[in-house]
Amino acid sequence: MPKRSRAKRKARERAAVRVSRVDRCYASPLNRFCASFCSAFHDTDRFFGAAGSFGAGGFSPTCGSFEANPPFDHASVCRCFTHIGRLLAAATGPMSFVVVIPVMEMPREPRAHL
Repeated sequence: MPKRSRAKRKARERAAVRVSRVDRCYASPLNRFCASFCSAFHDTDRFFGAAGSFGAGGFSPTCGSFEANPPFDHASVCRCFTHIGRLLAAATGPMSFVVVIPVMEMPREPRAHL
């Protein structure tokens, strides 16, 4: 299973204060920091406040600030950026993303993983 990065709690707190609200795109009820979060297991995590699965439909905000820390494999990172691009294109208000990924070599044809 790919390793995950854990951004420091104080950094998340600072970001939340500066933009007033930050939603996490990849979290679980056990590691969520924000009131709103997306989960890979929405069928069970919805009972704990999950807003849906990021990129799998059902989560289509039109404005806001988000933190995305996708699983560290090429396919997940490519899907994350593809969905972020769709959301930014459809935004009706201010929208921003902070994306946390490791240094990784991307394949010559990144869309081959989608």
